[in-house]
Amino acid sequence: MEYAGKHAVMRFDGSFAGLLCAAGEASTLTAVPRYGLYFKSQAEDEELFEESFFIRTDQERARKIWKDAAAQGYAASLGTCFDAYCSDSPGRNNHTGRVLCTILREAAVSAHGAAELSFARGTAAGLSDLGDPDIFSVVTAARRCRNQVQKMSGLIRFSELADGLWYSAISPDCDVLPLIARHFALRFASQSFMIHDLRRSTAIVHEPGTAWHIVGGVSLPNGMRVSDLPCTEKEFLIRESWRRYFSSIAIEARRNPRLQASFMPKKYWAGLPEMCHDTVVDDSRLPSKKEVP
Repeated sequence: MEYAGKHAVMRFDGSFAGLLCAAGEASTLTAVPRYGLYFKSQAEDEELFEESFFIRTDQERARKIWKDAAAQGYAASLGTCFDAYCSDSPGRNNHTGRVLCTILREAAVSAHGAAELSFARGTAAGLSDLGDPDIFSVVTAARRCRNQVQKMSGLIRFSELADGLWYSAISPDCDVLPLIARHFALRFASQSFMIHDLRRSTAIVHEPGTAWHIVGGVSLPNGMRVSDLPCTEKEFLIRESWRRYFSSIAIEARRNPRLQASFMPKKYWAGLPEMCHDTVVDDSRLPSKKEVP
């Protein structure tokens, strides 16, 4: 790509593979300083007088970029960048793209011994230089995303629908589906299940004996609510039994709503049968908004 200037706007299709391809293209612009690189998805508005380059997504090229950088010892840093990309950080494209660009440039140095390239070696090896604004933003965003992945892995509840599918609806702040799919596919290898991200209209779909995959454009038909989905009679009995168990083991004298909310954030309670308001679980056990900030 021919480019002359101190700034370069790299546009991609919004996927991580597209971001890898854009970073790979940007890494060749040695005359452009790192902070002169900007990464924008197609969905982002174009600014006045902006001159941008659209980088076509090539899955094979993205795999090669990842594989080559990982071979030079950057696998962990690439994983952190992917976690940051999946976060809800507003500047994740710019920060992640710049860090990826640094990783690819450093990987080129390691692979070819091109010491004449004008940038510091090793700054992206472990993403330990938190004085770098881009690295700090990527590490912070990745940590937030991983924390949410850990919570969702323990808080997801499946319901058995009438057609035999095990279904779960979630609305996480971060795009956790790519990070939890393998965990649930291994844990429920013999089950047909779907984990539906209502906020992004995407879902993990798994069938026994086949690889899991993530599909887009998934929504409930005709404005149907999750609570309206037809479940088996066995499912309702299981929910009832679980709520009774949860209520019976609770020790009123040790009730600590603030601590409970720290492990089970209130924004996820709608998907937890044990936290639903019904005749089994006493409503007085549920802390109010005043009790839990």
